[in-house]
Amino acid sequence: MDFSIRLRDIVIKSFDYQERVFSFKICGLKITEVSMVGRDDNQKISLPFHINKGKLNITFDFKQEDLELQPYNIFVSVLGVKLRVKLQGMAAKRMDERYIEITRDSGFKEFLYFSIRGRLTYLKVKYSPNLFPVETQVITINDIEISNRQLSFAVSDSDKAFDRLYLYNVTHRYIEITDFIYEAGCITVTFTDGFFTHGPDEWRIRLGVLKNGQSCIYDTRLDDEHFPIVFNNGYELIHRIGQVIGKLYDHHTLQAIETRDDKICFQISVITKNSPLTHLEGICLNRSTNEFISAPATIHKIIAKGIDNDYTDILLRENGETIYDLKHKTKRITHFENIITFEFSNLDFPLNNSEGIINYERYDTNVYDIYMAFHIKDNLFYPSNRVRVHYNSDLKDEYHLNQNDKYSLILKAFPAARQHLLAFRPIFLPKKSLVLYENIQERFPNGKPLIDEKPILLVSEYPEKAQDNGLAFFEYVLKHYSDDMVAYYIISEDSPDLEHLKLPEEKIVYYKSPKHFDLMTRATYIAHTHSSFYAVPLLSDYANLYALRMKKIFLQHGIMGVRDLSYLYGKRTLFTDRYVVSSDREKKLVLNMGYEENEIVLSGLSRFDSLLTGNCVEKTLSLRKKILIMPTWRINQERLLDEQFKKTIFYQEFQRLITSETLKNLAQSENLTINFYLHHNFQRYHHLFESEFVNILREDDVTVQELLREHGILITDYSSVGLDFSLQNRKVLYYQFDRLDELQNAKELDGLLPGPIMTNYQSLFENISEAVMDNRLSEEYVQKRRANLYAFDDLNASERIYQAMIEIE
Repeated sequence: MDFSIRLRDIVIKSFDYQERVFSFKICGLKITEVSMVGRDDNQKISLPFHINKGKLNITFDFKQEDLELQPYNIFVSVLGVKLRVKLQGMAAKRMDERYIEITRDSGFKEFLYFSIRGRLTYLKVKYSPNLFPVETQVITINDIEISNRQLSFAVSDSDKAFDRLYLYNVTHRYIEITDFIYEAGCITVTFTDGFFTHGPDEWRIRLGVLKNGQSCIYDTRLDDEHFPIVFNNGYELIHRIGQVIGKLYDHHTLQAIETRDDKICFQISVITKNSPLTHLEGICLNRSTNEFISAPATIHKIIAKGIDNDYTDILLRENGETIYDLKHKTKRITHFENIITFEFSNLDFPLNNSEGIINYERYDTNVYDIYMAFHIKDNLFYPSNRVRVHYNSDLKDEYHLNQNDKYSLILKAFPAARQHLLAFRPIFLPKKSLVLYENIQERFPNGKPLIDEKPILLVSEYPEKAQDNGLAFFEYVLKHYSDDMVAYYIISEDSPDLEHLKLPEEKIVYYKSPKHFDLMTRATYIAHTHSSFYAVPLLSDYANLYALRMKKIFLQHGIMGVRDLSYLYGKRTLFTDRYVVSSDREKKLVLNMGYEENEIVLSGLSRFDSLLTGNCVEKTLSLRKKILIMPTWRINQERLLDEQFKKTIFYQEFQRLITSETLKNLAQSENLTINFYLHHNFQRYHHLFESEFVNILREDDVTVQELLREHGILITDYSSVGLDFSLQNRKVLYYQFDRLDELQNAKELDGLLPGPIMTNYQSLFENISEAVMDNRLSEEYVQKRRANLYAFDDLNASERIYQAMIEIE
């Protein structure tokens, strides 16, 4: 396909340009308008367009006098939605390869150009002969003096025959060519009375030497970091020092965050060295996909600081009006405090899925980082710096926005990257739940006291799941200890597992419902398989008051195998008070993650009590022609967009496996049933895998427990389900075509895993062929399993876990 739509862009692969007509393919799109909008003043110009043979043809036809000297962003409206035109591959292009000159008037230069991110833009600049150089270099000047209407300075390289002096107006973006006297390495310029027609303006000094009919431009510098600026404030000329881009920024302070209905607004004080900000954007970046949106910032106030003998404040601008304090003039300004604001609406935040779908009922995995991109208009191409906004612990952590008629959006601020950078987690709540939550906060600012006679237990897996150790343990408590404890199972209202869940209705609590908030304030215990965060309806400092006092036990969702999981399950206050393990080997791993011995429960896993019930040799042999392919996931790949995921080795290798002609022939000759099941974190990509003879299963179709019980051979890579599967004395084949960064010591793999390890497809196929003949786990691997994986031969794991939980102090 020649184009795609991603968030707020039409992404194109190619285009045509001829005589001010820009064309690209848009087959099937209904275009309602094409326009360009000025970056500085939001001036909108409608552009003529027509569609012919599946191509959109945009004509850049307008009156020059209608346009300001500024860049204009190009928008294409599809059924009323404004999209930017984005060309792939621009990041690798040189600057001159990203520009198309479309000039038609000798008084101006016009360009269509693609930004570094590939977005189409129109630019108009004032033109003088020899304005655009064949090359640009840097030259050092010094001994700058300004008196009355005269500017003079010394040039370090006095051998060059400078024939032009350019003054570039940074404020209004045009260039004046000025007469000067050049003697003995010194340049002197005398300005006429009408030269400075308005102010305040900033002017950059550039020198030119004519070469082969074109001018070579020399950008003046005082040293490697600073350049000179002539500042005309409407009353007099001042010499000021500018900072080379990249060295302009000094520091900033996040002063306030406010919300207004569906918008969140940031107020920041930005300190710059030697030059004020003239243009700035706020950026909200999705951490997992790097998709982002930007919003123009408003500069409300600039306070200049200069050096005479002491620092002196000079108010330059406030609320759009220019003000001068003539009592505190200074000849050298060094720092500026820029008070800026920018805002995002609730619909702006880029999502981490290709479809742009919000799962309101579930735990949202998006994380947003906030940046500022500030610009100096000292050349035509607006060089910029991106700075991450710092966290301010003096501000509150929750910001409530209206999302739609049914839901509200809470943005939870938290400190990231060593506690000093601002990040947000989005939490979508039903409005009824938010009303109750705000009422609880108001009535009990320090937390609601426990008043229930019986202890309350909340059990959770992933909010949308009910098929793991959480469900097994919950059913055990409900059956054996309902007189001693009131237990509830937390699950999202849209969970596909609800259809198969055989629990009393009053024991099911919908995730983020009003009842869930009520139980959060009353619960004594949390039993969880992944994170205690899933057992509470939201993450906030206030909700943590309740999470901290609950007694938490981590049920795990599998035996710890070959991956180092300390980054996920290492000791943290809110994570757990007790950690369930299945062997002495696993206990040592958890000790190394920071837990004390009395915090580790050697009990086995709840679901193994039912997994092993009824297992026998006859059943194993009867399932030898049913093969399950069930790999684990990969860190930093679980939130990729579809096209990004298809480029991973994981996708390419398993897609190759399930479309292999060799495996297809074996499946047909032996009448095999082969099922492919992705890890929960990769289920969102199941639609990308295709096969004529392998069934691609969705997690909505079947539980993991059922899959393990009803298959005779397992092919995995590093997943802990291989350890579960081996408990049934059935063959496990490990296909490890890549090496995970988070692996435990690789030398320990051979002594740990209950099955052969293969790194190439040919070896894997040979082992599959053998396993189809006899799928019983060999005695060698049975002994490995008993020594390293599971320390029990009974069905009492849930009882041991329950007793450990109620003993938590």
